[in-house]
Amino acid sequence: MLAGIDTGEPVHFDQVEDHNAGVSLLENLHGYLANQSPAARGFYEQLLAHPIVSSLIEDMEAVIIQSHKRDGSEWRDAFDRLRKMRSTDFSMTQAQRITAALSQ
Repeated sequence: MLAGIDTGEPVHFDQVEDHNAGVSLLENLHGYLANQSPAARGFYEQLLAHPIVSSLIEDMEAVIIQSHKRDGSEWRDAFDRLRKMRSTDFSMTQAQRITAALSQ
C-alpha cells in the first residue's frame, strides 16, 4: 500500500492485518509522503523493482499462502519459514544483501 502496489482484496487474517497497517501508515505519514521529492519516490520504486527485493516479496507471499494450507508437513515448514522471514536477524541479513547490491 505504501509503495503503491495493488495487492487486491485481503483474504486471510495476515493480509487484513497488513492492509490495516498500511492504511494506518498512510494516514500517519500523509504529510511526509505528500512532500516527498520525485527523486525519493524514484529511489523507492527502483528499490522495489530490484531483483533481490522483488524476489523477497514473492517468497514472502508464497510462504504466506503455504502457511494457510492445513495439510501435512507443508504447513509446518511454511510456518517455520515465515517465522524466520519475520525475524530481526533475517531482516538484517537481507538489508545487508540489498545494500551491498545497490552499492555496486
